Amino acid sequence: MSHAFAARSSLRTVTHTLARALAHALMLLPSLMVVPAQAASTPAATSPTASPTPTSAPAPHCTRTDLNLVVLGSGGPELTDQRAGSGYLLREGDRARFLIDFGPGTSQTFERVRAQIADLHAVLFTHLHVDHTNDLPALVKASFFSTRSRDLPIYGPSGNDTVPDTATFLQRLFGEQGAWSYLSDYLTGDGDFALKPVVVDALVRFPAAPAGALQTHTPQPAPSQQPAPSHSEPQAVATGNDASGDPSFLSQPHYRATIHGYTLTAIPITHGLLPSLAWRIEKDGCAVVVSGDTSNIGHTLDALVKDADLFVAPNAVPQDSTDAIALRLHMPPAEIGRIAATARPRALLLSHFMQRTRLVQKQSRAEIARHYNGPILLARDGDAYRIADGQPIPPSNTRTP
Repeated sequence: MSHAFAARSSLRTVTHTLARALAHALMLLPSLMVVPAQAASTPAATSPTASPTPTSAPAPHCTRTDLNLVVLGSGGPELTDQRAGSGYLLREGDRARFLIDFGPGTSQTFERVRAQIADLHAVLFTHLHVDHTNDLPALVKASFFSTRSRDLPIYGPSGNDTVPDTATFLQRLFGEQGAWSYLSDYLTGDGDFALKPVVVDALVRFPAAPAGALQTHTPQPAPSQQPAPSHSEPQAVATGNDASGDPSFLSQPHYRATIHGYTLTAIPITHGLLPSLAWRIEKDGCAVVVSGDTSNIGHTLDALVKDADLFVAPNAVPQDSTDAIALRLHMPPAEIGRIAATARPRALLLSHFMQRTRLVQKQSRAEIARHYNGPILLARDGDAYRIADGQPIPPSNTRTP
């Protein structure tokens, strides 16, 4: 028996029973006023101890089957799991469009899926930890042997006393006094193209700081570091109003840009003392959200994920973790499940596994499933997922040489 048939049969039985009961009541109490039928749809109260009701994924609204996300790296900073560090590639068909983080080993996956540097619209960094940025110099050097001739925007967070902002980060890598100074032409524009840093405010602001929240001063880059806007770069930075009405989101200086037909939105998220971002990329009604590492103190991530088609969440701490430092940096599975249940993405992709979570993936999925009943996927290096519904794409669906 199909689910639809069973549901209709059950509905007919309930309706028939209610009709008989109502008729009996009217016979006994002729003066009884009949409540309109729609009142019957009011949810019944639940016990305070009742388990949370799983939330279904929303109805389809993304029809672009050519938009997909490739997992370039699903690991973290450890060298014990044979996984590359964090990194993702958004493709349009087989064309590389956006890199979201580019940790150690991701350049090899980038090559394995036959991505081309010349096709990239931009690089988006969530934060500047080494396991999210390590392979950027390899990408820049490899671009010398590519056909790329247009500038490459590098979006990333502002800095603080712990880490530099993204513009300074690039200077320390590729500037004339940088670690890879022989690549300085890519900052000065004397080469085939230039790296164009775009610094995004990553300071989390709480209207009233909750217990455990960390707020740090985030200095803005010097005026000389601010890239001049162009038609292919952001035209505006929005703060304040958002359709979600989420007060945590409204308190954050969310950043929006349009580049080559894609809308980029970034919002600050909590990752200890480190400035960190989550990114939402949208085109033609399709949306993917990639969260950087976060404890999600203050629920700053929730509204950004709302109604996304695919939500990529780091799974770096297990549910039973008692490590206070780790929990200031990362969210446990129950928090991932709560976000998914509230924001209702069509599919959830877990990634950024560490030794402490890689060995308990079954338990993590079960904890998340207590809150969210949409698809829960486990990332592996080289896997690709259709953004519209989270369905895996066969490995053969890559560009031929």
